[in-house]
Amino acid sequence: MADLYSKVTLRPRSKLERIIELLQRATSVPKRPDSTVVVQLVLYYLVSAEVSPSDASRLVKSFHDDLARIDPARLVEVEAESVREACPERHLGDLVSALRATGLAAREGLEELSRRDIDEAKRRIAQLPRMNAESVDLILLSCGVASTVAPSAPARRVACRIGYPGTTYAALARALDAEIPEGDATDLAWRAHHVLAQHGRDICQLPRPQCDRCAVRASCSYHGEGDDPASRLSNPGIAG
Repeated sequence: MADLYSKVTLRPRSKLERIIELLQRATSVPKRPDSTVVVQLVLYYLVSAEVSPSDASRLVKSFHDDLARIDPARLVEVEAESVREACPERHLGDLVSALRATGLAAREGLEELSRRDIDEAKRRIAQLPRMNAESVDLILLSCGVASTVAPSAPARRVACRIGYPGTTYAALARALDAEIPEGDATDLAWRAHHVLAQHGRDICQLPRPQCDRCAVRASCSYHGEGDDPASRLSNPGIAG
């Protein structure tokens, strides 16, 4: 059973904190990357273009300046030939366009903006190619400048089944984020992102969740019987 009060501050713990404590016992949470917004954007576009992890790492380094920081000019001036070997031809044009757009945003001061005005940074990132609210939130969470759960489709399925309100990404993200306390906000958001997603993939599946293996069944409003709240989600995700 999860503690109802923080052992440090003695404040009441949110439902999200208690849920994550119970689920994390069976989850491996990766270390949050120590990188910048621009690096995360570049990696996002490389991975989306089916570039392998090793090639993605090599290409990121090729955009560095002498101080091992991303040089916006190198992104703005990137040519298809420099990434062709690592990128499938069907994604090449989109990847080059996205990298150039990222370079322009970096040149305009995106990194500084993300640490000065997070809402304005979100709007600027959302203007980049193939960005949606979930991608924007995940990028900002990954580099530690925003304390948002950025719930994936499996995580949203878990959230709605355990009683969080909403059927869209925006509504469920807002409900989860409202329960993130001050102090270790980014750490909890990072853990919640991964713990809820893994639970959704491994246990709280579509179409039939494995309720007998669920560590938070007592908090669930579904229990695998009757009307499934996840069926009302705008994007319920996949079975796995």
